[in-house]
Amino acid sequence: MIGKLSLLLSLLQAVSGQWTLETPRTVTAQTGTCARIPCRCRYLPERDGEPRRGFWYWNGIIVYNSEDPLRTTPTFRNRSLLSRDLKSGDCSLLINRIGPGDGGSYRFRVEFDKPIQYGDSEEILLHVTDFTDRPLVFPGEMVAGEAVNINCIFNTSCNAELPTLTWINPPTGPVSNSNTQHKKIITLTSVLSLTASPEHHGQNLTCRVSYPTVWSEQTLTFSVQHKKFSIWKKLLISVGAIFSVIVAAVFSYMYIHLRKTKGTSETQDPAVSYSTSSASNKAQMGGGTEDTAWGFLELGNE
Repeated sequence: MIGKLSLLLSLLQAVSGQWTLETPRTVTAQTGTCARIPCRCRYLPERDGEPRRGFWYWNGIIVYNSEDPLRTTPTFRNRSLLSRDLKSGDCSLLINRIGPGDGGSYRFRVEFDKPIQYGDSEEILLHVTDFTDRPLVFPGEMVAGEAVNINCIFNTSCNAELPTLTWINPPTGPVSNSNTQHKKIITLTSVLSLTASPEHHGQNLTCRVSYPTVWSEQTLTFSVQHKKFSIWKKLLISVGAIFSVIVAAVFSYMYIHLRKTKGTSETQDPAVSYSTSSASNKAQMGGGTEDTAWGFLELGNE
């Protein structure tokens, strides 16, 4: 009877939105890397500080037990873990060294005591594919006699078992490695520093990313320029930029001048016509006035 009441209480809490387990329907992982199955728990506020147990099941078999990690299926032992503590509300499962046989149906359960309460997630289907990710290599401009940094970058979410970056047959030069994290993504960076020489031209440099069971790589072919060629190249680029600015300025000046000239001609035409007409009228009026004056003079003389 108590078990039925507890189950009914759990169902009522789930319906009311006070008890939820949020998980995706499907997850994809690559062979040899890690799989992260997201999970988020939301409990009643009054049970936030209480102890709880978490269990992950794979095809009905326990693959993670928060109370006793040894009570898991041997094939998942020491490979499965939670991304954070259950009290944080994060119940996500991490599985390292994923293999094709790890695909299938996963489900999470959380349990409380006194009173007994538990909640089950929806079924999550894990798909396992081949390993296809590769590192990215970014070369700097290689000029004979000048120092250059070559960067190799790889992104991963496997924070429990990070891969490694190595250079294959690199030229002599120091290598520095670093890791940075943004949310769930970890960026691995390896920087090879060297002084380029004509002997490097045409050689191959390979950056390899390695997990315990799989690896991939990216190859760069060196293209080394002579210093004089590089100087002329930079000079031509500078001259081209200056020439472009001059041409743009000339066209802008011509356009503005043309607009001003057109505007002036349109403004002056009516004025010229009016002035000519006014001058003619004034000449006619002036002529009539002058004749009248001469008529007065002649009458006076008579």
